[in-house]
Amino acid sequence: DTILGLACFFIIFMNLVLDFMPPNLEEDLLNAFEQNEASEYFRLYQDQLSYSRSHNLLKQIGCIVIFGLFIRLNLYLALHPRLAIVVGTIGHATDNLIHFSIYCLLLGSLLLLIGLWMFSAEDPDFRTVGQSFLTLVKMILLLWQPPPLETLSVVKSVYVLVVVVTMVFFLLNFLLAIVVDAF
Repeated sequence: DTILGLACFFIIFMNLVLDFMPPNLEEDLLNAFEQNEASEYFRLYQDQLSYSRSHNLLKQIGCIVIFGLFIRLNLYLALHPRLAIVVGTIGHATDNLIHFSIYCLLLGSLLLLIGLWMFSAEDPDFRTVGQSFLTLVKMILLLWQPPPLETLSVVKSVYVLVVVVTMVFFLLNFLLAIVVDAF
């Protein structure tokens, strides 16, 4: 608790320092224009890049601290008898959830590779691994907009059907069964 509390104060303090003391670009740019030297422009760029990197690092550390606070909040909620049901259910289901996650990861990776291999040449949604991953997630969340049916190939139709049936219907029901069983 002490470490997380100190980390919160550190993050807040450093965020205030970075927000109220950014690099003074207007004056520096005017000076650089007057001097008209490339080294001055590069120095300004380095200052801005350093400021941006510091800000991003602070955000990442802040995100880790907030996750720690989230875990701490869940542990505190376990002290109340009625709220302890949620924490207890998660504790009882942990082993099954880990195995379920491994299975989902393997199945999702296989479906991702199939989509990348089969459709990368013809469909921009599957051109790269990142695009294929986003398309697969959209399919799982039922947010993917398929092309018109007359342009959809039989292979892609079967692929979409397999993704929706296995990942949405079966695995979602397995997840619900794990949680209900642990409750």
